[in-house]
Amino acid sequence: LAALRATTIELDGVVHDDPPDALVRYTALNEQFHAELVVLARSDVLARQISRVTSVPFAAPTALLASYSQLPGWRETLIVAQHQHHALIDAIAAGHGARAEEVAREHARLSRQNLEHLLQRRELLEQLPGARLVDVAG
Repeated sequence: LAALRATTIELDGVVHDDPPDALVRYTALNEQFHAELVVLARSDVLARQISRVTSVPFAAPTALLASYSQLPGWRETLIVAQHQHHALIDAIAAGHGARAEEVAREHARLSRQNLEHLLQRRELLEQLPGARLVDVAG
């Protein structure tokens, strides 16, 4: 867990920085955090599946972060996500698999909530890679 903890400490420092640099740095570190989780799992099968899934538009851990600064309360979103990163590490360290899964699901729900906000703001959605693949009319 050492690499994951080190990245989380770096993320802590970034969460309270001023935009736009904070979001750029957070995005890179968040991607690193999620990649380290995959390494921690020690599963080639899982790594391949996550690679496959995250190649789909909006499915990567950092897919929506570029647009967060345009959403109301974006910094609070990063703070909540960072709290979830800490909770996930704590659950893994304690060997609490069910708790880790619960936190990971909440973390995914946070991303989904932000996607829903973006879907309501077409001008922001259009800035994201792969946005043309999404039908927001239906």
